Amino acid sequence: MDNISHMDCREILNQCFDVPSEEMKGDSLTEVFSSLRQNGNRHIVDGLLVLFERYAEEKARFEGESFTSSRDIYEAIKLKFVGKMQEEFHCIYLDNKHRIIECQMITKGTLNQSLVHPRECFAPAIEKRAAAVVFIHNHPSGNPAPSQQDRDITKRLQEVGELVGIRVLDHLVVGGDTYFSFVDDNLL
Repeated sequence: MDNISHMDCREILNQCFDVPSEEMKGDSLTEVFSSLRQNGNRHIVDGLLVLFERYAEEKARFEGESFTSSRDIYEAIKLKFVGKMQEEFHCIYLDNKHRIIECQMITKGTLNQSLVHPRECFAPAIEKRAAAVVFIHNHPSGNPAPSQQDRDITKRLQEVGELVGIRVLDHLVVGGDTYFSFVDDNLL
């Protein structure tokens, strides 16, 4: 077998999991999974997603670790969102040295929105004695550009954070194989 680090996702699925090449369309993992679902191979996608989810859970056991950039956070959590068909909103709770206390899913939404209330985000933060939080949610469409609703809830969450003394460090929107950071774009 060739060195898989140089293969695209279709080649890896074909070589490692015997997924027929002719049943995979697209370039990104999201597009390939979508084509497999359409071709009646939902069981392959479901199995791979379970593997990804388990790997992401293991990788996300980063309590005590600290991050220095939005890229670090994205790399640590991106597998949680692979193939998700609904929006999910997660919070990472940090201590006063910005070490991870816990990462927790707050809500699971619909195809194109996740209803988030500050109470649901900050109640666990207060309970865990968090000094700061990072918010992360996905866009199943693959486009990580924040909607006006995303901008509004981020502003509201930041205001509530200031009120309760818990700093909002960033809000990442994961879409496809990339992400958007409110901090990197000077929106937070």
